[in-house]
Amino acid sequence: MPLRFAVIGQPIEHSLSPYLHNYLLREIGEDGQYERREVAGDALTAALAQLKGQGFRGFNITIPHKQAVLPLLQEVSEQARVIGAVNTVLINESGLAGFNTDHSGFSAALAHHSYVPQQGLAAVLGAGGAARAVIFSLAESGARRIVTFGRTHERAVRMAAELSAAFPDCEITAESWDNGTIMQTVRGADLLVNATPVGMWPAVAETPLQIDFSCSHLVAADLIYNPLRTNFLLAAEAHGAKIVDGLDMFIFQGTGALKIWLGRDFDFGFRQLRAHLIKQLEEHGKH
Repeated sequence: MPLRFAVIGQPIEHSLSPYLHNYLLREIGEDGQYERREVAGDALTAALAQLKGQGFRGFNITIPHKQAVLPLLQEVSEQARVIGAVNTVLINESGLAGFNTDHSGFSAALAHHSYVPQQGLAAVLGAGGAARAVIFSLAESGARRIVTFGRTHERAVRMAAELSAAFPDCEITAESWDNGTIMQTVRGADLLVNATPVGMWPAVAETPLQIDFSCSHLVAADLIYNPLRTNFLLAAEAHGAKIVDGLDMFIFQGTGALKIWLGRDFDFGFRQLRAHLIKQLEEHGKH
């Protein structure tokens, strides 16, 4: 019987996950199928029961369920517990087991671009599940100072305090969401990450930040991959920054999820997979 996998969220039509996983399943010789499922917030509990009842091996979770799913799981990995968000669920005999491959996917994406967090300052836009994974990744990788900005300041402060407790050697603070305040921080940073959905298809004209100074000292990363080059990245690049789009993180978090579901490692051609996904963006998404 073919293995069954899915991604659940709302909205979900923009997701490249089926293209990534169905490609990988073919490449590594597994008989399986991966699909999208639109799931509203009030339907999450019923959706999980349905996936389990229909014999799915596992599923991914995206906006807006990464944090809401936590109390519905029977097991949660230590990393996902500290991050406070789950993006990957394995269905096993014990029930639903939650993991977070966003943090390892982000670390792998930065390493792919030869960036290693050191003693410098990292600025993170966002205070949701994706931002939590980014901060966890940076702190785990050796960053010593991280400033986060959330539109809901209280939420950002709470997140910073919770992650500071897990990484006492890393100074993690939250500042108010104000373009001037953010710009002042970014001038002294060596990494700037957009971990918000602002600029994601279909609202591609939006940007979380107005960049108005030279960024030649900066690596700017966006977790969004649709479009591949957001207005945020275009502006950062125009001002001299080295940019990292969201597709690399997407690939690494996705392969990490599939390894959890299959219970084994596997090799894959990164360049070929990335080219395949860019082609899908050109044909079915916004590029």
